[in-house]
Amino acid sequence: MHLAVECVDALGAYLCIKGECCEETITKLERAFLHQSNAQRYVQELRTLMRHLTTFRVNDMCAFDMSVVYDFPYHSGMVFRAVPRHDSPVDCIAAGGR
Repeated sequence: MHLAVECVDALGAYLCIKGECCEETITKLERAFLHQSNAQRYVQELRTLMRHLTTFRVNDMCAFDMSVVYDFPYHSGMVFRAVPRHDSPVDCIAAGGR
């Protein structure tokens, strides 16, 4: 498969997005995909997830890791992983994708 240089650059930038907190990651994603309405929809879904984490008062314990790549054919868009920000016996709190 041949990808245009612009696509490779955009993909590389996306895979480097990790935050110290969920809000920081979402802000980086909003900036990265400012002019891409389809990607903004996915960012808004992550913002909804962050609101739920806030409701349960666990948002400060989590960070989104966008560097994960799943090899599932049913994912046709953004995938993510929520990871604990502090020492934890688990390495993943939630994961999902489109």
